[in-house]
Amino acid sequence: MKLAIASLLFGSSAAFSPALSGNKFTSSTQLSARKPFITGNWKLNPQTKDEALELAGAIAASVNEESPEADVALFVPYVFIESVADKVGDWINIGAEGVCPEGGGAYTGAISAPMLKSVGVQWALAGHSERRVIYGETDDYINSQCVKLIEEGMSVMLCIGESLAEFEQDLAGSVCAVQLKKGSRELQRKIWIRLPLRMSQFGLLEQERLPLLRLPRMFMPLAVPSLLICMTKRLLMV
Repeated sequence: MKLAIASLLFGSSAAFSPALSGNKFTSSTQLSARKPFITGNWKLNPQTKDEALELAGAIAASVNEESPEADVALFVPYVFIESVADKVGDWINIGAEGVCPEGGGAYTGAISAPMLKSVGVQWALAGHSERRVIYGETDDYINSQCVKLIEEGMSVMLCIGESLAEFEQDLAGSVCAVQLKKGSRELQRKIWIRLPLRMSQFGLLEQERLPLLRLPRMFMPLAVPSLLICMTKRLLMV
């Protein structure tokens, strides 16, 4: 379930502590504090570096010390990461739209977690609906992305969400619960604070089948119990 607000998207994680280093803004907020995490995914946009810098500048101008307290991140195309990071300064964190779980080798066109980390990136998306549907990324592959990022000391936003057909069959909660369980496999409870969730529902908003603000209320009672079960089980592993 993708909640679009201007150029920013509200991620479903209500609180977290970002794994950030250097001069980037760092929150000490813990899960119980419920600090908002506002994120934007640029997808295959824009088409030029100049356009990317213009957009980044406009967003950065709206985020300053007078803004309501929240962590803000933009997930941008690989080629714009460093330029956009320089443009937005300390108030906005820049992440990658994806990552290859392999550490190196014959994987033409792939970008690894160590590569991203070497240029200052500390966040990446995993499991976005478009990657699942268009590129065929499986729950196992998505889990390997999450595990690799955590192993590298980075943070990952795990995207979960049902298709329009699954939604119409009242399978939203079940689908999201399975994606959550499989995507977070092998992750211990102590690192869940570095794995916020984003509801990424493929096609529903474009169809305008439901009012925007109803979506999270429909999703939460169905899938959150599975989140709590996953975290409780991982408590035994810490």
